[in-house]
Amino acid sequence: MVKAKDLNVGQVIRLECGDAGNWGNFEVDKITVLEDSVDVLCHYGVVHMEFSWELDKMLEVV
Repeated sequence: MVKAKDLNVGQVIRLECGDAGNWGNFEVDKITVLEDSVDVLCHYGVVHMEFSWELDKMLEVV
């Protein structure tokens, strides 16, 4: 587990998206740390997503 503000490009994070139990391993492509949040661009195969989390949000790194 790692805080969102401590993520690095290239890390893979495990996220539940859409329906309950629908897990995906997303590779981090770009990170933008803002004053009170972190914007993360990532992909899972051909699916590209953008997420925004509070700085201290704990994420599972695979």
